[in-house]
Amino acid sequence: MSFTMTQQRALSDLARYTNAQEAREAALRLNAYSPRLDSDQIYRDIREIMIHTAGRDGSIHNAHLPLLDFAKLPGRRSNPLHAAAMRRACWGVWKDGLTRSHESAGTVPANTNQWALEFARRMRPTQIESPRELLSNGEDGDERDRDFFDALPDEFVVWRGVSDIDLDIAAKGMSFTTHEGVARWFAFRNGGDPLVIRATVRKSDVFTVFAYDHEVVVRPTSVEVVEMGCSEARVYPRDSEWNGGPAIVITEGVTAS
Repeated sequence: MSFTMTQQRALSDLARYTNAQEAREAALRLNAYSPRLDSDQIYRDIREIMIHTAGRDGSIHNAHLPLLDFAKLPGRRSNPLHAAAMRRACWGVWKDGLTRSHESAGTVPANTNQWALEFARRMRPTQIESPRELLSNGEDGDERDRDFFDALPDEFVVWRGVSDIDLDIAAKGMSFTTHEGVARWFAFRNGGDPLVIRATVRKSDVFTVFAYDHEVVVRPTSVEVVEMGCSEARVYPRDSEWNGGPAIVITEGVTAS
């Protein structure tokens, strides 16, 4: 069987993490230009690679690395939708790494939000009409990203919670949530100066969504500051992961009991 240059490079990169046959087959499909895989098959292949590249303790902290390698292959000739889905699978770990580097440095670089915007744009390539085309509900229906997207109205409210970040920088962030309680928790979790902002966005402007944390990746055109209370609870909301019901959760400041 002959492979394209992109597939050969992908297998070479994958070999640094695993030589499992199942992972190799998944990598070949993901790094082929055609046929275009449906979202459920893409999800299964991404999951297969991450399972085989997880740490011996079961940690998947570094399991995203081969996917980023694939998505950033120089001169790649694979389906742009596959590349977008692989980047999407890395979004959470990528932004967490960015946050940790900022915390250790004690500052937020001015170009951080531009990096995030460029990453987000690559998660929604021009070849698709809607982010839904790359969403799945998981192999066992345990990650209901597609259903969460379907539950969003054409226009809706999102929140973003941060700490020790200027309003101008926070407003240009990409990670928002439709659960007000989640945003408030993020604002208080590090013990810094909390800030929660709110915006109204259009579904057509969304780059992608994640049922976990009710997350919506979007760049609002304008935001407003939400009033905070010093007695608010610091407990992570039990219903943080969307699992049916309303997509928008308004808490209006949960106070500690």
